[in-house]
Amino acid sequence: MSVEDKFHLKEVNHQELLLVLLSFFNECMGTERGYRHRENEEVFLDLQLDKSGTILQVNPSKGFPSEKMSKIETCIREGLIGNQTPYIGEGVGFSGRKVEGYFQYRNLFEIIPVPETAPKPEVLMADHPFLVQFSYISSSNSHVDSIRRQEKLNIYISLTMLN
Repeated sequence: MSVEDKFHLKEVNHQELLLVLLSFFNECMGTERGYRHRENEEVFLDLQLDKSGTILQVNPSKGFPSEKMSKIETCIREGLIGNQTPYIGEGVGFSGRKVEGYFQYRNLFEIIPVPETAPKPEVLMADHPFLVQFSYISSSNSHVDSIRRQEKLNIYISLTMLN
């Protein structure tokens, strides 16, 4: 099995894969063609990327520990392929007007007022908080999960700013 197959390059988001790889190495530095993830001078992975950030090739150093490669492969399989379940995220947005009603778009997201007990501005011209609840695909990798959740929240908060 090739290194590219072990890293499931055809199945995973490459930006998420780069994030997973960061947790396995002491440093990461840019090269002419991509990145070098390095534990020390003898143990490293060279990643060749295209201009869009797609990983084209993975080149482990000679003598790269097979047990480390197995751990990386397991982490990729568990965090980026398996354990991918729909989840509900929530975040706070702010509006120039008080949100009093509810808005739901299919099963993707909804905008709702903050609870009555939440702090609110006492003046009309202020940033009024509201909640955005949304679905996203979670990951067992907490870093990847956090990025996915934040990306979806940013999308839906941005939609509320369109006039």
